[in-house]
Amino acid sequence: MYMSKKKLTLSIDEKLIRTIKHIAVDNETNISEMFEDYIRAINKNKNTLRAIQDMTK
Repeated sequence: MYMSKKKLTLSIDEKLIRTIKHIAVDNETNISEMFEDYIRAINKNKNTLRAIQDMTK
Protein backbone atom coordinates (compact mmCIF):
# COMPACT_ATOMS: atom_id res chain seq x y z
CA MET A 1 0.00 0.00 0.00
CA TYR A 2 1.44 3.38 -1.02
CA MET A 3 1.30 6.13 1.54
CA SER A 4 2.03 9.68 0.52
CA LYS A 5 5.00 11.27 2.22
CA LYS A 6 5.39 14.82 3.42
CA LYS A 7 8.54 16.60 4.60
CA LEU A 8 8.91 17.45 8.27
CA THR A 9 11.46 19.84 9.73
CA LEU A 10 12.84 19.10 13.18
CA SER A 11 15.27 21.06 15.33
CA ILE A 12 17.74 18.59 16.83
CA ASP A 13 21.13 19.05 18.48
CA GLU A 14 23.94 18.75 15.90
CA LYS A 15 25.80 16.11 17.91
CA LEU A 16 22.64 14.02 18.12
CA ILE A 17 22.13 14.31 14.35
CA ARG A 18 25.58 12.79 13.79
CA THR A 19 24.66 9.98 16.17
CA ILE A 20 21.34 9.38 14.40
CA LYS A 21 23.08 9.19 11.01
CA HIS A 22 25.55 6.60 12.32
CA ILE A 23 22.75 4.53 13.83
CA ALA A 24 20.84 4.64 10.54
CA VAL A 25 23.87 3.52 8.52
CA ASP A 26 24.69 0.76 11.02
CA ASN A 27 21.12 -0.53 10.73
CA GLU A 28 20.88 -0.14 6.95
CA THR A 29 18.00 2.32 7.17
CA ASN A 30 17.50 6.07 7.10
CA ILE A 31 16.44 8.71 9.59
CA SER A 32 12.93 9.01 8.16
CA GLU A 33 12.29 5.28 8.48
CA MET A 34 13.71 5.27 12.01
CA PHE A 35 11.43 8.15 13.01
CA GLU A 36 8.38 6.45 11.48
CA ASP A 37 9.21 3.21 13.32
CA TYR A 38 9.63 5.13 16.58
CA ILE A 39 6.26 6.86 16.24
CA ARG A 40 4.52 3.61 15.30
CA ALA A 41 6.08 1.85 18.31
CA ILE A 42 5.03 4.47 20.84
CA ASN A 43 1.58 4.73 19.29
CA LYS A 44 1.13 0.95 19.53
CA ASN A 45 2.39 0.67 23.10
CA LYS A 46 2.36 3.71 25.39
CA ASN A 47 4.75 1.93 27.78
CA THR A 48 7.40 2.13 25.06
CA LEU A 49 7.40 5.94 25.28
CA ARG A 50 7.62 5.85 29.07
CA ALA A 51 10.51 3.38 28.91
CA ILE A 52 12.39 5.56 26.41
CA GLN A 53 11.79 8.67 28.51
CA ASP A 54 13.07 6.85 31.61
CA MET A 55 16.23 5.75 29.74
CA THR A 56 17.03 9.31 28.65
CA LYS A 57 16.67 10.95 32.07
